[in-house]
Amino acid sequence: MESKDKENRRKQIKAVLKAMDKRRKNFIKDIISEKIKAVDDTQKEMEQIWSILMHGYVFIQLFDIKCFMFEDDYYKHSELERAEADKKAESLAPLHQMLIELHTYMEGLKDISDHNAGYQKDKAQKLMKGYAALEPYGWYFEPEEKMILDGTHELYTEVKEP
Repeated sequence: MESKDKENRRKQIKAVLKAMDKRRKNFIKDIISEKIKAVDDTQKEMEQIWSILMHGYVFIQLFDIKCFMFEDDYYKHSELERAEADKKAESLAPLHQMLIELHTYMEGLKDISDHNAGYQKDKAQKLMKGYAALEPYGWYFEPEEKMILDGTHELYTEVKEP
């Protein structure tokens, strides 16, 4: 019964993080399409994102940027659609390409609860750094999102120190 409860709580935590992933992707799309105003200091923004990517040991690849253009699998689309996405991905400003790579990196960190529904602070802190890079554009957290990321949400089990 206890393990079922922990798994249920892990699923709820994952659901919040998955919704954040989707919101972050749409947010970045709005930056790229200029629905969200560009930051004043693009050099500083690029340096911040680059530092996150480098410390995260991210493998930078154009394919990630191409895939970002679609909501589903890149290969489910026609050759023409893929060619258009490829062209758009290659023509994006370096800052926009970096934002997409940041999103891809953050997407890989989405499981910040361990098998006991405990809080994994190291992963959460990496996510928080990524979100900090989006704050100059106006990124904000919903209260539940913030509690999930800072480990204060009631869904986490208490982790006892050894």
